[in-house]
Amino acid sequence: MKRVLEFRGIPQHELKEYFHQLAISAKSEKLFLGNGWSASLSEEGTLSFGSLTIPVTYITFSGDDKSVNEVIKEFRRKTMRAGG
Repeated sequence: MKRVLEFRGIPQHELKEYFHQLAISAKSEKLFLGNGWSASLSEEGTLSFGSLTIPVTYITFSGDDKSVNEVIKEFRRKTMRAGG
């Protein structure tokens, strides 16, 4: 299974910290390995809305279905933000 998700508004250094908490190892600065899954981060881009600029990162999750679904569930918990 392979899934690509887009994360906006969260600096990439925070995303990496979340993966350090979830992964078994980091193969590089942008590739993380877990039990039955891997995740790779794109280069950080930006998106502009008028005068507002926000960071954008695409994350590719790969591995067996159950492991990928579980790590995405946990990762989304870590990246959940309150609206305002």
